[in-house]
Amino acid sequence: MSKDKGNHYFIGGELFIIPQKVADVVDWKVQCLETSVSSLQSEIERLTERVKKLEAEVEESNGLLRSTYQIASRDGKDTNWEAFRNQVHIALVRQHEQMYGEESEEE
Repeated sequence: MSKDKGNHYFIGGELFIIPQKVADVVDWKVQCLETSVSSLQSEIERLTERVKKLEAEVEESNGLLRSTYQIASRDGKDTNWEAFRNQVHIALVRQHEQMYGEESEEE
């Protein structure tokens, strides 16, 4: 549907001339739909970014789990516990921020 002028509309290649009051309602509904589409596009963009962050977090968490498995396989021997604790702490802070959207306090 495209609008030519005032109350002239082309729908499917055909010209329709409709009463001005109806044209005003159509214009208002089109504006409402355009606003809704714009809002939905913004929400889709926001959710897409959220999904990307969550995918990255899953990848980081998987790396930490692999490290944990290796430590368990060695029964904790030859482990840099300070570095491991630091990695776990960073992962917990990052996940807290993603879950609750706020900076967590240092322990």
